[in-house]
Amino acid sequence: MTIITVYCLIASYRVDTNATTKGPAHSGRETLYPNGTLLIQSVTQKDTGSYTLLVTKDDLQTERQTGHLHVLRESVLPTPVITSNNSKPWEHKDTVVLTCGPETQNTSYMWWISNQSLPKSTRLKLSEDKRTLTVFNVTRKEKGPYVCETRNLVSISRSDPFTLDVLYSSDHPEGNLNLSCHTASNPATQRSPLVSVRPQEYTQALSIPNHNMYSQILHSLTVLDSPTVRRSRFPGLRAQSCLVLECCPSNQARVPLV
Repeated sequence: MTIITVYCLIASYRVDTNATTKGPAHSGRETLYPNGTLLIQSVTQKDTGSYTLLVTKDDLQTERQTGHLHVLRESVLPTPVITSNNSKPWEHKDTVVLTCGPETQNTSYMWWISNQSLPKSTRLKLSEDKRTLTVFNVTRKEKGPYVCETRNLVSISRSDPFTLDVLYSSDHPEGNLNLSCHTASNPATQRSPLVSVRPQEYTQALSIPNHNMYSQILHSLTVLDSPTVRRSRFPGLRAQSCLVLECCPSNQARVPLV
């Protein structure tokens, strides 16, 4: 049994002597078995090509069969990196596009959020190649962390976690709106609500259950610009005293108004 011509011969095997002879094209990685099987170990792209098996019978009749071997070029994937078109989106307003890079051939992509596969949602959309994830009208529930995974025939690689800094406004807090006023005086002054409603009692903090009083609050702030009015509303408050108003939803930190 011989395989093709002398110069391209990898190996030959004689059935009658059970002997294998290496040919000029033998690289040390090939093994020829008695049934005609050729084993090539640690293949490289140089092994790509056509291979022919030639069988010579006792009556000197020959048979040949040719096959083609194509060795794909694959490499260990680098660690992917997630990039975003907007890392600080506004809640319920902005759409975020996350991209898993770099782009490589013969690579599949997978996404994870909070260590789980992506949930079914109309606000989450993957591109056709799954390399890009779009989050429509992002909320704090979609802040992440996100992880993208890349795979090919020889390796699997995962990105570092990526978390969105989702911004949200206190213009529409979920809880009551608390308005407090503080004055620099000694002894401490009595304090009353700063809206044009009749207060039930003097108190330091005013709880506003809805947001229809914003205009009244702003009107009160304008009126309080007068030192006379300040003194009449806050006994003991001098004209040079500093008046600080704070607007804070009950479930958030305080944010100074003026």
